[in-house]
Amino acid sequence: MQMFFDKNPQMLFLRLQRYEDLFEGIQAACAKYGVKYGTITSCLGSLSKTVYNYIAYDEKSATKTSFCDSITTDIPNEILAACGTVGVSEKGGFDLHMHALMIEPDGRIYGGHMLPGCRSLVTVEMSIAITDAGTMTRIFEPDVRIALFNFLEKK
Repeated sequence: MQMFFDKNPQMLFLRLQRYEDLFEGIQAACAKYGVKYGTITSCLGSLSKTVYNYIAYDEKSATKTSFCDSITTDIPNEILAACGTVGVSEKGGFDLHMHALMIEPDGRIYGGHMLPGCRSLVTVEMSIAITDAGTMTRIFEPDVRIALFNFLEKK
């Protein structure tokens, strides 16, 4: 198990306006305020373009799972809920892991792992709890063949 405790996280509140890129907007806001590590605690709004994937069965994998190919849709949707981790890659650059649940105008609900390329429709509003008590670094883990965030207490 990996963990750290922070008694006093700071908060970043962010609103993306019409047609702003979701990942670029989050990265720009974090850069502006020097946010290196945090968690998206709330997120709602709408998307004009959504790029995502989700877990799929893969008999050849050690975990019996992999991810499906990325899916891109230009059908407007509303974000019902989203959460994620803001951290760094093992090379030190910005990294974002975000999942969302969306609903399309016909009532179809779907969700998954958000990927770069998503664009807001009217607004996307979110809050990010910021920490400096530990580190959140995404590192490739060969046994599952994907990069996962590692949560480590600062010494």
